[in-house]
Amino acid sequence: MPALTHPRTGQALPLDAACRRCALCEGRTQVVVWRGRLDARVLFVGEGPGAEEDARGEPFVGRSGQLLDRWLGELGIGDDWCITNIVRCRPPDNRKPHAVEMEACWPHLRGFLGFVQPRVVVAVGGTAHGFLERKGVAHLRVRHPSWYLRRGGKGWEPEVAALAASLQAALQP
Repeated sequence: MPALTHPRTGQALPLDAACRRCALCEGRTQVVVWRGRLDARVLFVGEGPGAEEDARGEPFVGRSGQLLDRWLGELGIGDDWCITNIVRCRPPDNRKPHAVEMEACWPHLRGFLGFVQPRVVVAVGGTAHGFLERKGVAHLRVRHPSWYLRRGGKGWEPEVAALAASLQAALQP
């Protein structure tokens, strides 16, 4: 089983690329785990991979990911970020993951949180926010980029500016 190695601690995190904990495995091309720095102080957690993410094997690389990348440039954290999702396999028809699917993936996400050890977790969207809240994971919250894309891709600047201020305060030594 392949594993990630943390660049700072040397800790290994096994990747269960053959996971069959829920029915989402039936339609996936591959398990989608992360993108960014594994030693990041800021970890963004989204809902689940879409079609492009499933094809490429990285979270947030489609249209929503392009807007999220733009936000990352505005946050003042440089490359000090990592992105993952609640579920690692694509839900059919881009639907929200069901509770049983999120619960099945929770051991993977919990392990990833412990592996990365971010100072700040940011829930991307309401599904991620609700799940992290139920699990007792302290986090900041931002609307999902798709919310803005459905509105022409505009109007996100005040929310991202507020997130930038929150991140700066949270990351102070």
